[in-house]
Amino acid sequence: MSGHAPAALALRNFSLPAAQNQRFALTISDGLVAQFGVDNALKMPESAPQVLNCQGALVLPSFVNLRADFLGSTAFEAIDDAALYLDEKLRATIKSGVAIVGLRLDTTRADYASLWEIAALLSHKYAHAISLVRVAAAPLATLAMMTEGGRIAAAVAREGGMLCCDVADDSGLKARLERVFALAASHELLLDLRLCEALTANAIALRTVAGLAPRFSMQGRVFVSAPRVSATDTLARCAEAGVILVADSSVRALVLQATRSAKVLLAYACDAPDLLADFLSVTADAGETSPIADWLDLITTVPRYALGAPEASPARVGANADLVIFSAHNDAGAMAQVTVPRIVIRAGTQISI
Repeated sequence: MSGHAPAALALRNFSLPAAQNQRFALTISDGLVAQFGVDNALKMPESAPQVLNCQGALVLPSFVNLRADFLGSTAFEAIDDAALYLDEKLRATIKSGVAIVGLRLDTTRADYASLWEIAALLSHKYAHAISLVRVAAAPLATLAMMTEGGRIAAAVAREGGMLCCDVADDSGLKARLERVFALAASHELLLDLRLCEALTANAIALRTVAGLAPRFSMQGRVFVSAPRVSATDTLARCAEAGVILVADSSVRALVLQATRSAKVLLAYACDAPDLLADFLSVTADAGETSPIADWLDLITTVPRYALGAPEASPARVGANADLVIFSAHNDAGAMAQVTVPRIVIRAGTQISI
């Protein structure tokens, strides 16, 4: 451990999704995994002030929710009510094991400016526990307008955040998408395209997006709603263009499997604080025998890559020690106990809020 500070925390006797019959151990230093190995073979450093015996429980990387619309159309009588509401949602999100959340804020709301500031304050308040990415959302027609779209994009680029475009089905779709891509590219912003239900029912919009991403050098920087149909050719185009698809509970198991077969980067997101509970309900329906082991990258590795965030893993030395410890010892147990409190570790520190 030369070059590292003394271990601040050690975990022993835990399991991993892909090796549930084995037991592992790790130590954490400077917020990173410093040592990892088989439990009985890894020597625990005497300097570790805290050693947690996980008793065979699963340890997973913390989760990332690219899209969280906690507000929806909820109206508030006073802005303080909105602050309390978002605070409650964020606390529940942290407790569920989410370490990064993209919080959607609708620019068409009258209280948008106040909500944007509230999100900034909450981001600072809970910086030790979660990274909050503010997502400025606007209709396609608005963002495609040179003056208004430019104003929104400039503000997001200046203050930090992500640009979200609500895409409806209309005759000027391609031309407007071109303007929005140019806007995001010129301001060096990540772009989230939320397709309406009609557009996810076919692959036309997705093919357009796959064509625009390389044209505007947006490979790996644009997210788009996953289709509800398994269009193999379009999925292959998305893979080539570096488009990241975002699935939700409306996406069928067949599409998830087709997307993976096409080697498209796929993330999963939801509007609920407990991302894992929502995720497991869908992957269980996919007929997988081990949904956590088979699909975990949808809420860990892929969205971290999409946001440019460092890797988190209990099994790789040097990875961020953003972890979640379950009381369940296996996939079935984890699915049955998603409402049970989890031990959340962020940057090597156990979180208590």
